[in-house]
Amino acid sequence: EEAAAPDRPPVRMLVSSSGGKLFQVDPLARRLEYVFALHDGPIDALAFGRGFAVTGGADGKLCAWRLDFGACWLERELEGPVVALSPSPDGLKLLAGTRRGAVGLLNFASGQLAPLLRAHTDFICAVASDPHNRELATASCDGTVRVWELDGAAPQLVEFEVPGGCARSVAYHPADYSLACGFDDGTVRVFDIGSTSLLAEHRQHRGRVLALAHAHGARRLFSAASDGSLVAYDSAHEYQPCRSHAASPGADSPCLAVSADDTLLVAGGLQASALLLLDAASLLPLAAVPLGSDATALAFGAGRALYAATAGCELICVTFADGEDGAAASATVRSVATRAHPSLPDALAVSPDGRLLVSAGADGMLRAWATAALQRPGVRAAPLHACERYVGHVDHVAGLAFSPDGRTLLSVGGGDAALLWDVAWREEAAVSDAIAQEGVDESLRQAAASRRRVLAAIEAEAAEARSVVPAPEQLLAQLR
Repeated sequence: EEAAAPDRPPVRMLVSSSGGKLFQVDPLARRLEYVFALHDGPIDALAFGRGFAVTGGADGKLCAWRLDFGACWLERELEGPVVALSPSPDGLKLLAGTRRGAVGLLNFASGQLAPLLRAHTDFICAVASDPHNRELATASCDGTVRVWELDGAAPQLVEFEVPGGCARSVAYHPADYSLACGFDDGTVRVFDIGSTSLLAEHRQHRGRVLALAHAHGARRLFSAASDGSLVAYDSAHEYQPCRSHAASPGADSPCLAVSADDTLLVAGGLQASALLLLDAASLLPLAAVPLGSDATALAFGAGRALYAATAGCELICVTFADGEDGAAASATVRSVATRAHPSLPDALAVSPDGRLLVSAGADGMLRAWATAALQRPGVRAAPLHACERYVGHVDHVAGLAFSPDGRTLLSVGGGDAALLWDVAWREEAAVSDAIAQEGVDESLRQAAASRRRVLAAIEAEAAEARSVVPAPEQLLAQLR
């Protein structure tokens, strides 16, 4: 009866289906009027402009139709399933979003589809900086490894996809334009960025490959996994596995660092509450450096100073002394920051000039420390106020890296986002602030010591005065 009312305009509803069909329904009469077969797969997005309709499907196609859906007058294909559509108020442009994190802008007048944004769709586990270009690579649990440009109009340059995989670690080759990536299934893959081709693929681990590191001379690639194993690959011969070391039956968060002269490989998390020192050429164990808790991140600074973050929320500096054979004969461990983070820190990065150490972790906050202040002789462990804080992440920070020029800091983690920080001016401020804070602390210590000396002098004078004045018994004896 309501549908037949002459004063009520007709109402129609369009319903998309998983079979690629669009149903036109009269909701008041509860009647199906038409069925339009538009896509080969599910239709996940629908939008209307002035005199036309647009549909987006799981087949990655974006189609513009007349309102009677009799013919498609514009069709474009996107990088993944289309899940969101939004036309501009004037109806001349359309934003389209895909399930793979890409956003494109369609201009109806010219018919051009321009990419605006690309993003990961799951947790970003690792980040690496290109040693020669202002580019970075990110590895994510969405099964992709992406290469980004720090400057320019098109941020994403290349995308490598492993369907159903989870990329946990990534490392740039020191000389070639290639990437090594570690995955959840224990596989290490090496991609050539320029040709977007697969150079090598080896599965030597039974656990997740959580750490990768290249030797600076480009002769070796090292991988560490959650099964407690460590593998070396020959970079000059198709990355063939050439050495291996089984340190422990399991490791929750292994981490690796290679000294600047490529003689020493340091592994954390493979031995309980200790750093494992190995000869980088042979993987022969040299020594184990005891720590108070497990190491969660490693980064070499200037010289042979190694910084480590521990499960006890502490930052440690380990200095290695060379023996006659070039191996580390001794290691000096010193705590440089206790309670560096309120929760687990598992990401470290040192600036290219070695002047700045940045730590991050589960609290989502980055903290920058001046290495000049941390390594000053006689300085005790730095308090929290001796660092500069970077706030912006909404979740866990899993990886840090500096650009080759040191002007940009890269951080990734939860929230499916990679953040870029301008640290050119902050680095000098961090150094001067830390040194100034050290001066303030020294002034406070000197003032406290001076106060103690003054109080001691006053007490001594009072004691002397009491010894000069005779007691009442002595006065009575003198009067008698």
